[in-house]
Amino acid sequence: MQRRFVTFLAVVAVLAMPALASAAVTITAGSANIIQGNSAVVDVIITSDAGEGLNSADLDILLGGFFGFSPAPVATALDLNGVGTLFAQNASTLFPGLDPPSDTELFQSIVNDASVNSVIGASSILARVTFDTTGVPLGAYPWTLDDNQASAGGAAGTVLFSTSAEVVPTQINGGFINVVPVPEPASVVLGLFAAAGLASVVIRRRRSA
Repeated sequence: MQRRFVTFLAVVAVLAMPALASAAVTITAGSANIIQGNSAVVDVIITSDAGEGLNSADLDILLGGFFGFSPAPVATALDLNGVGTLFAQNASTLFPGLDPPSDTELFQSIVNDASVNSVIGASSILARVTFDTTGVPLGAYPWTLDDNQASAGGAAGTVLFSTSAEVVPTQINGGFINVVPVPEPASVVLGLFAAAGLASVVIRRRRSA
């Protein structure tokens, strides 16, 4: 009986090994509300459940214009190694591809100068994209990263590498740039102004009386 139980545990352990060995790496293009005519920085987030590291990356970012929206928010800057990003810890070399500004597609490569990996945290910033919404109609505009199997837009797809092997994302999630109108003054603020005006009138009348 005891031998059978030990054998059962061994089988369970063997079956569980592939699941433990295959870590999940997810890339998410963030969503943001940007006031029409303004610009803002939106992050591309990468997560890992097993602390993988990246030594290099090719990013192919597909923007709103690629999906048939014209005009669409324009990416005016792409930051892969600024403060707070995954590759900021190690001295990095950039290889520009399709330079911003663009409303369709951006491609850029990065590699650590030394043969080291930048460790992916529970939520790390893979890149920062600056979007400008000048002249763009109100609405929601999709953007995402092309997967590493094939490039939809002509540039190389998104490919990630550690020092030893390719790191294939388990999932790539797209996001939306929501172009929103300039907010109107809140009714509460207007009410305060009205109350202040009324109070000043009352004070003046009392003084004149």
